[in-house]
Amino acid sequence: MEAGVAHSHDPRVADAPGVQVLELAYAKPSERVRGSFRAEPAASTLELVGWALGIDSPVAWVEVVSNGKVVGRATLGEERTDIAEAYPGVEGAGASGFHIALEPSGSGRSRLTVRAGLDDGQAIPLGDLRVETAR
Repeated sequence: MEAGVAHSHDPRVADAPGVQVLELAYAKPSERVRGSFRAEPAASTLELVGWALGIDSPVAWVEVVSNGKVVGRATLGEERTDIAEAYPGVEGAGASGFHIALEPSGSGRSRLTVRAGLDDGQAIPLGDLRVETAR
């Protein structure tokens, strides 16, 4: 990941039947984007819940990429009063939340990259996940 790794997450708390998170690594904050996400267990999906905020250009979407292909995308709009309080002067902070539900296809290990897409077209990494799917 070009932005580097800020910290990792213990994957044992984010296992869903059929999907296991082996590693979750967050990107270091960039000058253009702040954000975070977590992987939550669900019945047969991998749920990514978080927030993203553009500092100089609004975030238009958050996407998940695997092997160069977009496998999930969401627009922002979920209420985040905590982010509005932390970034009081940044437009859109109060509605910077997102939720992406990924349904696995096939089996084996995959690397997923979570990116925030800015209105100006640039995609900034928020982090990476290594997952294993059993079918």
